[in-house]
Amino acid sequence: MKKQFIFIFLLMCGLFYPVEAVAMKTQELFLTEEGKFQEPLVQLLQLSGLYDPQDSLKDVVAKTQQHWIAVRAGIGGKERTDLQDSDSQQNQVAAVEALARQMGLLDAKKPSLTHYDYGVCLGSFLDGVRMRLAMLVDLWKNGVHFDTLVFLTGERDLRSGAGQIESLDQLCNPSKSPLPFKKGWTLPEGAPYATEYDMARLVWEQVELPAEMAKALTDKVIFVNALRGDKPRVTTSDTYITWLKQHLPKPGTIVAPSHPLVWAHQDLVGKNILGESFTLDTIAPAVDEKLLTQYRTSLVSLVHDTVAKCLYEINDKSAP
Repeated sequence: MKKQFIFIFLLMCGLFYPVEAVAMKTQELFLTEEGKFQEPLVQLLQLSGLYDPQDSLKDVVAKTQQHWIAVRAGIGGKERTDLQDSDSQQNQVAAVEALARQMGLLDAKKPSLTHYDYGVCLGSFLDGVRMRLAMLVDLWKNGVHFDTLVFLTGERDLRSGAGQIESLDQLCNPSKSPLPFKKGWTLPEGAPYATEYDMARLVWEQVELPAEMAKALTDKVIFVNALRGDKPRVTTSDTYITWLKQHLPKPGTIVAPSHPLVWAHQDLVGKNILGESFTLDTIAPAVDEKLLTQYRTSLVSLVHDTVAKCLYEINDKSAP
């Protein structure tokens, strides 16, 4: 009774961040513990004419890779934000939304711990990096702390032309940031601003953190700069691999804010790369009505692309 009272008191005072007592494994959104396809996944496949009850996971991965993948590491300059549903996909929006909701893809994903060894800010467009850093700050304010902050970024050319989403005007406009700017901050003369890595460093430098958080993370912030090689840009996988190879982090616990829907794929990718030595919680807010409106013309493409990539990661992990 006493513990229950303390919990309620902390929650009312804003000093307790709700956590998931038992976190569902991400792959269970798609497969049962016995390895069978979850019913919402079966119905999603049926909508696209891709379901055969005799298919193995490997068979379904092959089909969805061919028919559902819409973005491949930025090839052709195409990213998820550029997707538009076809006319036939638009006719399936309501059904796909309902199935994605049943699968849990549109739900909030909360942390399962109140302390982590690492807080990870995953790479994204400018607004995404800002949102993810703001989520880490919000966690800290609500009692979920971490010892080291890691920015997982790399070589992705910014969309920084005039009027684009990562322009210098967008970077330097305090009204575009969910976190306050440091008093008097201005863009350093000659500061590089060409890649996601450059952008993440500047976002970090321009924001004012809560004093306690800033003090705790002094000299404990790492910037990972993964190289693209022969690809148009780096992937989440590249950034995790680079962190492991170049920084040799000690095994531990990780909290990594992501974006609604895409969190499932980033969680599976991270866990496949990190292995059992690390415990990864990839978290995200729920898809609210505002975001659903934003997704309205691309929801089916986004769900298909996400599910196809998740199934690939699940199959990759289970392959001998």
